[in-house]
Amino acid sequence: SLTEELLSLSHIELGTVAMDSHQIDILEAVDTVVKELHPNASVGNHTVAVEKYGILPKEVVLDPKRFYNVLQCLVANALDYSPIGSRVVIKLQAENKVLRVAVANKGPGIPPAEQKRIFEKFFRGEAARRTKPSGMGIGLFIAKSFVQRWGGAMGVVSAEGSGTEFWFTINL
Repeated sequence: SLTEELLSLSHIELGTVAMDSHQIDILEAVDTVVKELHPNASVGNHTVAVEKYGILPKEVVLDPKRFYNVLQCLVANALDYSPIGSRVVIKLQAENKVLRVAVANKGPGIPPAEQKRIFEKFFRGEAARRTKPSGMGIGLFIAKSFVQRWGGAMGVVSAEGSGTEFWFTINL
């Protein structure tokens, strides 16, 4: 995992990120991430739920490996920074030819000053350093780079003490 992140970081910096885009079943891809992260969720007695809004496309065109990397990063982070026994929600919403994917938790939240830097390479907020000292601060940088590469956008909505929602878009 660390080796793959460092290779991805290198490709991003060199501008050589390859995208192998084709049609994927979006619900199946989300389900795969949820199943693969079940052991992580079990450690903290968390539940991971998927909520669907609007008429979702059966398939979308993008790189399945990169989609998995982005969603896995967001869900793993949400689990890492959630109180024990809490719920992490993956929200899928299709509207105006855009699929919005969001991952929300009820963690400590991210202060406004840190939100401005959260997607910077090697940046780690105070709560992140306290909760998970071993992180490198490249996961969100890589995730946002992949999302931008496929033509989407990525952002965060958070309030201290009220949780965090990271979101990204896929053009349909």
